[in-house]
Amino acid sequence: MRIIIFDLSHNFRRELTKELLPLLPEGSLIESSGDPSEGLEKIALFHPDIVLINHANVAMRVNDDKLIHKIQEEGKFPIVSYGIADKSKVNYSWIGITDYLEKKEDNAALLARDFINATKHMFVLKNPLKAEPQPRMMQPGATLTRARWKKDKEARQTKTNPMEALQVAREIASSIAKSRNIETATDSPPPKGSVDLIAIGSSTGGTEALSSILKELHPPLPPIVIAQHIPALFAKLFAERLNDECRLTVQEGEEGLTVKNNNVYIAPGNFHMTVNRESGLIVTHLNTGPKVHSCRPSVDVLFDSVAAFIGKSALGIILTGMGQDGAQGLLKMRKEGSYTLGQDKNTCVVYGMPRAAFDLGAVAKQLPLTAIAGAIEEIAGL
Repeated sequence: MRIIIFDLSHNFRRELTKELLPLLPEGSLIESSGDPSEGLEKIALFHPDIVLINHANVAMRVNDDKLIHKIQEEGKFPIVSYGIADKSKVNYSWIGITDYLEKKEDNAALLARDFINATKHMFVLKNPLKAEPQPRMMQPGATLTRARWKKDKEARQTKTNPMEALQVAREIASSIAKSRNIETATDSPPPKGSVDLIAIGSSTGGTEALSSILKELHPPLPPIVIAQHIPALFAKLFAERLNDECRLTVQEGEEGLTVKNNNVYIAPGNFHMTVNRESGLIVTHLNTGPKVHSCRPSVDVLFDSVAAFIGKSALGIILTGMGQDGAQGLLKMRKEGSYTLGQDKNTCVVYGMPRAAFDLGAVAKQLPLTAIAGAIEEIAGL
């Protein structure tokens, strides 16, 4: 794993690095910076897997949205933030941060353990870096050279042939799908006009992914229901923003609402949203049941209801996000005959949820973000 730490305190960066190194996979590398400009330069050369940033003393030193946006421009990796504020009072997901960790005083050891617990599911996705067995630290003001990291990159590439790795991944996914009696990704989309409902799930990076897709859609289309991990206060604002941007009508989901063609319904923050067929109509319902995968709304909860009540007349789509929420639900949809799509790795901010779904055999076809709107219209256009 490659991790870069943003924190104004040199001492805390040093302590946090010291505590993290023994907990990371062998060969992991940690860099750090106390200056946003220097940190952005290091990110461009270091190519981290995760960025760990002190929300209060770095992100708030400059315009928060601009800094996070600039970090995201450098690469598609999760950004984990930490600070002394209570987690419930930090609207971290709205500005593109994957997770927020509460910093207990100046306890670097505790923060390191919390960070590992929050991100350890990513570790199995990377091979240990054998080229440099001793992890290094960069001191403030040190300069990384492109030659230095290019050499390391070339060394890693000689160990793993990308085409061989891709073929192995395809074979594994195919065997998993067959073991569940599901057709592989060559199965055909449903006949034109047979889709009654489109269900979409997303998390980290999902707000912009949804905006990108919905702005490209043209009526006539079936109703669209969405579960996006988003704080309660921002779900309504997000829906209003999309409604202004899109040709479709976008709103928050409500209890007992009959969905209509050419309309989009986004699950409110802190509520699960489900659908049901009632007297031939598709109706939304809200509840505050237990969180699923630590999320409410949960993509799995929405997808489960779509599988149960809409079945083969649905189109399911899973977009960028950390974790595995939605993977099992999408699998249930596919087993019931729904056609399913997943966002591909190269265009995801975090290839977590789509990967989990793909590995289960829940995704019939993976597509780049720019191709998903066209696929929706081709598959579900009325």
